[in-house]
Amino acid sequence: MSRQTLKTRSRILGILFVGCTLVQLQCSSSQTIRAEKLVGAWNHSREEEKNEVRVFRPEGYELPRARGRERIEFLEEGRVEYHSIAPMDGYIKKRGRFTLHVEKRTLMLIFDSKDEEPMTFEVLELNEFILRLRQM
Repeated sequence: MSRQTLKTRSRILGILFVGCTLVQLQCSSSQTIRAEKLVGAWNHSREEEKNEVRVFRPEGYELPRARGRERIEFLEEGRVEYHSIAPMDGYIKKRGRFTLHVEKRTLMLIFDSKDEEPMTFEVLELNEFILRLRQM
């Protein structure tokens, strides 16, 4: 096989690789998110975080031992319980409601206490194994 033929094949393979990668990225970002996949308890998996993307795993998913983990529990009828870590190793439970805007891929937590600011996230990935969020 000639050197020119090898270069041509290499270029074609490179173009195909880039094209497949772009298609894969487009498919994952256009994945339809569904509210019923959100309902349940999700534990913070800080070990998997990159570039300000928060990762949560469903209850029952085996995570490494930790002194404490944030937890978000999405309940029926749009209710939410957010468990954050308290300064003295306990938990602070904040109750409220959540709204999931499927088309905009946004999730908002609005707490019952007027002292707590709402939290808004972009939903990057949601399936039965992972919840990936970017705080807005």
